[in-house]
Amino acid sequence: QPLLHGGDQRISDGALAGSAGCNDYTGSANTVAGTISIATGAATRKFCAEPAGIMDQEALYLALLPTAATYTVENGQLTLAAGNGQPVAIYVAAQ
Repeated sequence: QPLLHGGDQRISDGALAGSAGCNDYTGSANTVAGTISIATGAATRKFCAEPAGIMDQEALYLALLPTAATYTVENGQLTLAAGNGQPVAIYVAAQ
């Protein structure tokens, strides 16, 4: 399914923050040798009617993010994957 709206994501010193499409969220992210453990915490609670489907996309993204078990960084792209190797999220570095 195509991305309706993306946002910025930041991981620094164990803290995670970003935009899920409509709302901002925070949490924690711990990495060790290619593995990652993510816990989402607080999120703002705005409602966005546009683009259509953004709230469903956001709910899915926030539900999938903690399932990430590994990460790779290659050619300016960060990929988070579940334990079965399926991509959870793919981020491209801002230019």
